[in-house]
Amino acid sequence: MLENQSTVLTSRPARGVPERVEFLDQFRGFTVSMMILVNILSGFAIVPAWLKHATTMGRVTVPDFVIPTFLFIIGVAFELAFPRSLAAHGAGKTVWRFTRRSLVLVAFGILGSVLLRHNIALEWGVLETLGMAGLVALPFMFLRPRWRPVAAVLLVALYELISRLGLRAWLLANDTGHLGGIPGGLAWAGVVLLGSLAGSFVRTRDVRGLGVCCIAVAVTGIAAGLLLSRWLPVYKPPVTITYLSLTTGTAAALLLAFSVLNLRFPPFKVFGVNALAIFMLHGIILVTVMQHVPAASPLPVVVLVLACVYGLCGLVAAVLYRLRVFIRL
Repeated sequence: MLENQSTVLTSRPARGVPERVEFLDQFRGFTVSMMILVNILSGFAIVPAWLKHATTMGRVTVPDFVIPTFLFIIGVAFELAFPRSLAAHGAGKTVWRFTRRSLVLVAFGILGSVLLRHNIALEWGVLETLGMAGLVALPFMFLRPRWRPVAAVLLVALYELISRLGLRAWLLANDTGHLGGIPGGLAWAGVVLLGSLAGSFVRTRDVRGLGVCCIAVAVTGIAAGLLLSRWLPVYKPPVTITYLSLTTGTAAALLLAFSVLNLRFPPFKVFGVNALAIFMLHGIILVTVMQHVPAASPLPVVVLVLACVYGLCGLVAAVLYRLRVFIRL
């Protein structure tokens, strides 16, 4: 789902040469780098609270913006890949291809929980959430892009309704994944669909349309989040509608910033073209390393762990990129 070789906004490559969206690769690489950073720092007591997920209702920290941003990027890439697959394989095979990818992500997430001896029902982590969001969003990809925000709002509203019927209290007490559990797929699918709206302008090389779309989503999302926070505090663990609005709006603003800046930072590029594979690799490395490193370690040890995880992930990412191997999950 993350692999895209569709179009760039500014130029067309020669026939037979794979196309990529440079700023999207850069944005994706930046985001997965942040995901890795957040996961590493969360294991150390010395790290300040603003570099860890918020643990108090009504607060939001820098790490809380990372997952919504990644799901927004998935939505952009979804729109780049979905029409191409429809044209090449038809509706039936396309649905199966994207369903299979989502189920693979869920399966990998569950396998990781089993290997770590976590409770599968309670430890609904990042990979499971990505897969479930993709499954829920898939039927709505047949809608015209302009109708997908309506579907996104309805899905988030449905999740909010379910939460008010008792889910939120259960999540706060039991959900160690802090992503809304299985029902959270409804809400996260809304983020994916909003990303797909932006992706429709990337796919058609409509620079002005992309700017207007991102500004509209950013302003609406952030304003709605600030307004709703008067009645429902922003908080990531139960995935409140306030949290979703604020972070999705920010994700749209970041997408616009990357499209305008048009960065050419090689580390982001090599991470971005194999984002999910590198994310999964970092999890294996981090679990192995942290078995031998205490949470009370001093700052030099934290830096050493950062260097170890990023170094190994960067090496693998660079080799895959040099070999032109783009792993599609």
